[in-house]
Amino acid sequence: ISSTSDVAREQMQAAIGVEQLARLPSFLAARELNWRILAQAFPDHVDSSGGAYYAFAAFPKTNAGRDTVRRRLRAEGIETAVYYDPPLPLLPYYVRKYGYRAGQFPVAERIAGKSIALPVGPHLKEKDMSRIVKEFRHACG
Repeated sequence: ISSTSDVAREQMQAAIGVEQLARLPSFLAARELNWRILAQAFPDHVDSSGGAYYAFAAFPKTNAGRDTVRRRLRAEGIETAVYYDPPLPLLPYYVRKYGYRAGQFPVAERIAGKSIALPVGPHLKEKDMSRIVKEFRHACG
C-alpha cells in the first residue's frame, strides 16, 4: 500500500519525465553534434555514428597510458569512462560457459583495452567540446 507521499512523489516524477520527453529531440541533436565535433577532431575513433551518441570512444596516442590520460583529464574537470573492459565475451561468465579466451575478439579487445569514452552530453556547448579536444590532446602529449 502506497502512502500519500509516495503517490505525490511518483506524480512529480511522472510530470518531470513528461517534460523531459518533450525535450528529448533537442537532447539527442545536441549529443550528435558534440559527437561529430569529436569525430572531426579525432579521426581514429570507434565509429558509432547512427547510434545513440551517448559517448565518444577515442584512442589516446601516447606512451603515458590510458589511466594517466584519464587522470590528467579529471584534474582539468573532464570526466571520462572506460566501457566494457574486459570486453563482454571475456567476462568470467562467458569464459566459463563458452570457453572464450583472449585473442578471439581482437577488435573488441582493442576497443576495450585502449579507448577512453569522452563526454558528449547535451549540457555541453561548442566551447566545452573545444576544451575537451584541447585537453585530450594535451593529456596525451
